[in-house]
Amino acid sequence: MDATSVSPAEDLVTRARGGDLRAFAALVESTHERAVRVAYGLVGNWEDARELSQDAYVKAYERLGQFDGRSGFYTWYYRILTNTCRDHLRRRRLVQWLPLARRKDPEEAEETVDVEDRSAGADPSGKASDRETLNALHRALVKLSGRQREVFVLRYQDDRSLAEIAGALGLSTGAVKAHLWQATQKVRLALRQDGIVAEGD
Repeated sequence: MDATSVSPAEDLVTRARGGDLRAFAALVESTHERAVRVAYGLVGNWEDARELSQDAYVKAYERLGQFDGRSGFYTWYYRILTNTCRDHLRRRRLVQWLPLARRKDPEEAEETVDVEDRSAGADPSGKASDRETLNALHRALVKLSGRQREVFVLRYQDDRSLAEIAGALGLSTGAVKAHLWQATQKVRLALRQDGIVAEGD
């Protein structure tokens, strides 16, 4: 293969597989912000999202030898990230159900969301409105099945195409469409009940 046909990402992966830590660090830097946003969409907490994305990068580095290049690095990494988040949520549910632990019903949505405001000098009323919307969205997301949540987050938060989502989750495009439609209907209904969207939306 002509060296000029190798993408920068492919070159970084090749070098990382050869033990080049700087190359892997460059892969992390180029995907980290997106990974944290996706993890947050799945677990609903920024601190957990950062920690889980880092855990997933460690796993990805350890498993670089298994990366066959049939998909992009981020798509491959996303599968690891998703599984890491699933494990985290399973552990959290188990802890919530532990006897003698005075915790709320794990089926209930979080009452508040740890929302990061990245804008300087934002209008307080606008921030309150954004926070209310994000809280309502998170309450809607936690009511979805795990698969529906993953598809919804990938489509609307990570802006992935249906084909990319199918590849990342090992589903057919038709299955992705079905999960996305169901998730969208449930989220829209929940936001309507919270007064975030109007009845006709």
